[in-house]
Amino acid sequence: MKFNDSLSVFEYLLKEHPNNLIAGLESLENINSTLFSEVEQLILAHNQNQQQTQFHQSISHSTELLNDNSKIEDLIGKNISHFTLQRLLGSGGMGVVYLAHRNDGKFEQTVAIKIIYPTITALHGPQNLTREAQYLALLNHPNIAGVLDAGECEFGMYMVMEYIEGTTLVSYCNEQKLNTKQRLTLFCKVCDAVSYAHQNRVIHADLKPSNILVNKQGEPKLVDFGVARTINNEQTDFVVNEYIKALSQEYASPEQLAGQTLTTQSDVYSLGKILETLSRHTNNDLKTIIDESLLEIEKRYPSAFHLKSDIINFLANRPISSNKRPINRALKLLKRNPISSALSIGLITSICIFSYSLWNKNLELQIEKQTSDNIANFMVNVFDISNPYNGENFNIPIKDVLLSAKNKLDALPTDNNGIKESVSISLAKAYIGAGVFIPAKEMLEQLSNNQYVNKQELNYLQSKIDVKTGKYKLAINKLELYQNIKLTKSELVDNSKLLSEAYREIGDYSKSTNLLLETLTKKLTPTQQINIYLELATTSFTISNFAQMLEYAEKAMSLYNNSQINRKPLLSEVLSVYAGALEEFDRMEEAEKLYKQKLALDLEVFGENHPHTAIIYNLLSYFHDTKGEFQTALNFAEKAITLHKKHTPDGSNLYIATLFNKASSLGQLRKDKETMEVLLEAEKLCNNFLPTNHFNYVVIYNGLGALYRKQGDLEKSKEYLYKALDTLLLSNENHNQMLSYIYGNLASLAIENEDYTEARTLYEKNLTINKTEFGGKGKRVAQNMKHLGRVMRMQANYDEAIPMLIHALDTALEAYKPQHARLAEFHTQLALAYKDTEQLKQALNHQITAVSIAEKGYGFDNYITQSMQLILAEIYLAQSNFKSALPIAQQTYNYLLENKGSTHSQTIEAKHILDNIQSQML
Repeated sequence: MKFNDSLSVFEYLLKEHPNNLIAGLESLENINSTLFSEVEQLILAHNQNQQQTQFHQSISHSTELLNDNSKIEDLIGKNISHFTLQRLLGSGGMGVVYLAHRNDGKFEQTVAIKIIYPTITALHGPQNLTREAQYLALLNHPNIAGVLDAGECEFGMYMVMEYIEGTTLVSYCNEQKLNTKQRLTLFCKVCDAVSYAHQNRVIHADLKPSNILVNKQGEPKLVDFGVARTINNEQTDFVVNEYIKALSQEYASPEQLAGQTLTTQSDVYSLGKILETLSRHTNNDLKTIIDESLLEIEKRYPSAFHLKSDIINFLANRPISSNKRPINRALKLLKRNPISSALSIGLITSICIFSYSLWNKNLELQIEKQTSDNIANFMVNVFDISNPYNGENFNIPIKDVLLSAKNKLDALPTDNNGIKESVSISLAKAYIGAGVFIPAKEMLEQLSNNQYVNKQELNYLQSKIDVKTGKYKLAINKLELYQNIKLTKSELVDNSKLLSEAYREIGDYSKSTNLLLETLTKKLTPTQQINIYLELATTSFTISNFAQMLEYAEKAMSLYNNSQINRKPLLSEVLSVYAGALEEFDRMEEAEKLYKQKLALDLEVFGENHPHTAIIYNLLSYFHDTKGEFQTALNFAEKAITLHKKHTPDGSNLYIATLFNKASSLGQLRKDKETMEVLLEAEKLCNNFLPTNHFNYVVIYNGLGALYRKQGDLEKSKEYLYKALDTLLLSNENHNQMLSYIYGNLASLAIENEDYTEARTLYEKNLTINKTEFGGKGKRVAQNMKHLGRVMRMQANYDEAIPMLIHALDTALEAYKPQHARLAEFHTQLALAYKDTEQLKQALNHQITAVSIAEKGYGFDNYITQSMQLILAEIYLAQSNFKSALPIAQQTYNYLLENKGSTHSQTIEAKHILDNIQSQML
């Protein structure tokens, strides 16, 4: 069944599910999240109207609490937190306010502390009060008294607020004998404060002259948000709405007095009543403004901003929105531009009435046309730069396209309808999507105080930049605050995904997982569920819980296939995560099939030159590197890097990840010089946009340490490896696997220094880490045992070495598919141990197996295969089987001499073995 809007859904539910509307809503299929949320709000409003009596029932059980209310009115001299209550400033419908001084001696501070009546806490709930205090703490406006702290003490809930030393708005105006213009100027500042609060999802709900104080500098301050309501409040808040009815009835809106759900227009009504009190003498226009503020909600000013706009028009002698007849426009024009008395007033009036009417209408059309032309020209200029038929422009990097768009946008005049701001937000999102964070951050900071910008969206985007640039704790502080307030389902999913990513990046994997699992308990659309499962799979991958990763990936894939979703970008993400999970279980053929499907999909959707296509190239690079197909991996890495250089030349996290993949493949191909160049390039790019303690630097320093060791510069190797350890500590990353890699390289360094005891200690630490992480099974545990067995062999401790290497091989055979290229190394290490102990038959069997696996997996031209050929030749030599040893050594030497030269270390080793065979044959 299809529905056109929320009302049609609601009517259907009333008819078909009158006893349980929510259950009926949840049973409907193909309802998107926005429509679901709208219908949910209609149901909540419907339930409120049926449950008004609950307020009275609640009050009847509150006699003891009412007695407690009076107790908090006599607390002078008592301490709350690090403040002492000095005197009672006043009391209201929500509680009492005390003047308080700081008492911990750190510095002088005077504040106002509001203690909430116990009855209010009982009605509203401490959690709701705390949540709304968090909202208020977000308000940062020069005309709003700030909330500094909130909590619970022996006397009840309390809020610590900025203390305003001044008088109420009406008293100030009367004492200073302000004229109408001065009063209205002050009132406009109050409107600004209310409008700002509304933009931040806060409704004051108790606006009155006594809640507006004017300080010694003549600045009005909005105080006492004690009954403030958060926009989109939950259903249970109807009880408090009923209580609010009994507060300042003189300034409350009709819907507030009726106990209905409050909106921002409730505050507009209260502002109108305050304006009526302030205005001692009103002319027709000012009376019209007041009257429109007090109309029924459908005809009232839609916002405090619109109310303020008409007051400004009034002060400037411009026509107000409710009075735009030509005669009024003409009269306003005359007031602004008095004509010389020598001219005939009748003639001037006639001319003005006629010509001003035409001029003003023409001006309105010109302004509208100019705004449209400005935006149209802006879009044409932006699109023109990426037009494939526009010559060389088609190859301009995305970053330059966005920068050009930003410059053109900055040149546009500011309009009065928020269009420019909307385009700015979209442009900032594009910057973030392209991995260009600094310009995005600057744009968002410029919009921070703009009235047209949604503050929650702004904070979310700023937090996203913080996460992508490694400022995880800063992002977490913001995102946790928003996680605890009322969000739409779409906002909740976005916030949860980003917060989960931040938790994951600082190593708090349990929080990351638990947050996502909690989000899954909500009524989410299939698309939202898929996104959460993908995040769960990513977190599982990070902690190497590959079984859980595969489970989440399969759920995401199944949901996509069964939900009739046709979103190719989402399918692309599902395919990549699912393929990655299969890869970890060595299901390489299935994984490769999915990667190819993703590649075809991305090329269809994005094209080969789009920055998003770099993602699949990067994944394929990692995939082929894992398979031991290093040259193929290198080719895909180069494709990805070409796109990164075009679109994000100053660097991005994905660009850095691709460079790491390239370095890995180059390292496996023994191209150490090129590997070092790539890592240094990665370090240079990181310097452009990441803090110095970012995890990427740990990877770089660890890699450089390993390379310097291979080059024989052991001191520099040690320096970089310990630099990696220090940076890992500073990065606050709980990354045991990286610690394991660093220990492994330090162990290899110890072997170079012939300190086998130190090497063994480090490998044993590694094994402890990996057994803890993987439960004694898996590829990493097997690799670790192989290295430990190798160093035991170097110590000539064969009684420990051989059992350890056998255990390593058995573990590897469980973790890898039969004939996997990586298995060759396990057979070789065991073969060497048997050779050293003169168990030559066992040594030969294992080394023949190793060479066979290496040739199939790596090919003959790979350095690993060549090394294993030489070891096989040595085993034949130990058996005095010169007939078998000589051709193997000769073939390997000839290949190395031709392809790597006579000075290459591997060529020299091959020549030594060949000479040894030939000398023994003589």
